[in-house]
Amino acid sequence: MVDSPKGDLERSNKSRLFIISEFVDCTQNSTGYYWSKIIHGLSERFNDVCVIAPKSSYHKVENASDFVTYILVKDIVYNKKNLVTRLFGQVAQSLFFAKAIIQNVHRGDVVFSGTNPALLLVLISVLKVIKGFKWMLLVHDVFPENLIAAKVIGQASVLYRPVKQLFDKVYSSADTLIAIGRDMLILLAKKTKESNKIEYVANWVDPRDIVPLPRDSSELICKLGADEKIIFQFFGNLGRLQGIDNLLNAILLVKNNKAAFVFIGSGSEEALILNFIKNNPDRNIIHLSGMPFSRNNVVLSSCDIAIVSLAEGMNGLGVPSKAYFSLAADKPLLVVTEKDSELFSLVSEEESVGWFCEPCNPTKLASLIDDICKDDLFISQGSRRAVLIKKYGYEYAIKKYFKLISELTS
Repeated sequence: MVDSPKGDLERSNKSRLFIISEFVDCTQNSTGYYWSKIIHGLSERFNDVCVIAPKSSYHKVENASDFVTYILVKDIVYNKKNLVTRLFGQVAQSLFFAKAIIQNVHRGDVVFSGTNPALLLVLISVLKVIKGFKWMLLVHDVFPENLIAAKVIGQASVLYRPVKQLFDKVYSSADTLIAIGRDMLILLAKKTKESNKIEYVANWVDPRDIVPLPRDSSELICKLGADEKIIFQFFGNLGRLQGIDNLLNAILLVKNNKAAFVFIGSGSEEALILNFIKNNPDRNIIHLSGMPFSRNNVVLSSCDIAIVSLAEGMNGLGVPSKAYFSLAADKPLLVVTEKDSELFSLVSEEESVGWFCEPCNPTKLASLIDDICKDDLFISQGSRRAVLIKKYGYEYAIKKYFKLISELTS
């Protein structure tokens, strides 16, 4: 069912669930994948689910549930690589979302949102006071602390302190916060002074959506001519927060010629990778443009090792979802993050999952890569996917979301 934000929805006596996201289709990116699965899972448990989303994302939704009402808002197209146009685009998109909330959400309803766009969080926190609804916030990014890690702004900047104070209050105003990492849970407790309920629900993947594929069936590996190589793959956003420079510095120091590296994606650090490839023709490294999300399974299976890397200072600020997609594809992880991060805990608790190295130590990382190339990578076949199914599956997460929302509605 599709509705327009121009008119008020027919009001029932019971609380309704409103899900708000920029992306709600599973074909566009990981954000759309997560929210489309959440919408489907919760619509099987709640009879009154309303989704506020941009028109373009809704038009890609397949087999929309009859139990879900879609409230469509205008799309804003902007250049995300330009800070000015990105700010303008996010302000405009946030205002359209806020208008839909004003017209449709009532006292006692529950709003379930993510952390993007950031300005929308400010507007929701204000409207929550005015309208009297409950708010559950799924935290994938911690703002503005993530700007420090990305080196967009300095901690000594005159802007940082007031913006942080504002968003500390915004995050504190949510009735329930969901942290996707145990390190994030600790950070959010400090940020909000434990003024609300904070729950840990790790990132997850539906194992029915990603299945292991035989290595020798990969067209990508055949095209790369890498049958005899050990392929280390970095797949996803090539941005400032991924520690790309550290990975490239390590690749320069790798001695084992069996190691081959594939970077797939786009982002602010893409030019850095292309320049590295140009200046180091003797290195086994290539870059491929971003693949459609619909080819996720094929791409995830086209490697031997999945690299999951975060820059220094990212502890508690985010947990890359690609780690869990790679586990579903039964690929071991080479995790490059700080100690006590969520992914450090994952590798520490489950030895078969992969290997760990701290960031900003390319010499140690290169040595670890050399050692991995000597290992028998087929010994633990099936074990990574087993960990995903046991601890990071879709059904567990949906049950937890349902429980938390039910507590708010009661």
